[in-house]
Amino acid sequence: MAKKNQLVWDKRVMWAITALIVLLIIAFFISSRSDQWFLDRGEDIEQFEGPLFENATHRQYNASSPPMVHTGGPALFERANLLEVQEAMQINENRPLEFLDLREMVRISEDELNEVLEDKGILAGHGDSFLRAQRNYNVNVFYLIAHALVETGHGESELAAGIDHEDETYYNFFGIGAFDTGAVSEGHAYAVNEEWTSPEEAILGGAKFISESYVHNNQFTTYAMRWNPENPTSNQYATDVNWSRVIAEITESYYDYFDLEPSRFYRNYYNE
Repeated sequence: MAKKNQLVWDKRVMWAITALIVLLIIAFFISSRSDQWFLDRGEDIEQFEGPLFENATHRQYNASSPPMVHTGGPALFERANLLEVQEAMQINENRPLEFLDLREMVRISEDELNEVLEDKGILAGHGDSFLRAQRNYNVNVFYLIAHALVETGHGESELAAGIDHEDETYYNFFGIGAFDTGAVSEGHAYAVNEEWTSPEEAILGGAKFISESYVHNNQFTTYAMRWNPENPTSNQYATDVNWSRVIAEITESYYDYFDLEPSRFYRNYYNE
């Protein structure tokens, strides 16, 4: 009887071990193919559902609004190739301010901001408006200025200079609503709809839009605004593959100019 019980027990152990091995194999297979990405916030690492890096790059490359690259030539922008998309999406330690938490406020004065806005076209002298935008909407003021400079061609674009409509002049400093195929007309229409009839209103209104639609909507780095790793190709601010990098570089130049040190970063890591 004891021998029979031992045989039954041995079979149960064997089946349990076999089941465990099968479960481990299945778990390994699922994890090796799972679409996950990681966010590094210092000591905290949280895991979210999302695409693998390779999958994400192909989705971005084949997006309905295709990724573009600035050429500097007559066409200004042309379709980016897959390699250019992949390079722009790399998590590059040499570009840390692409991962600056844009909810980090900067202690700076109006006069200091006007120093960096000097000779910046329509943006010159509006340090007070950018400071109000930071205070009202909790968005980093260096980033706001850098973003406005990129979108307005350093304050000189047609859309930034103001376009007249029914005895009013309307301004748009952040390219909001200005899609590639009709940037000026569509950006102007958006400014008219929002009643941005002064540079101050364009700065505050643009900051409010960015705050609500991106920075305080879980896309609080320029990298996340451009590539949205959690949901690639949706709610992305720009089509230019280098948009995030260029804005981050200008933002970094202001930290360096005023000898300030950013402290909050949120890096996106795809699990390859």
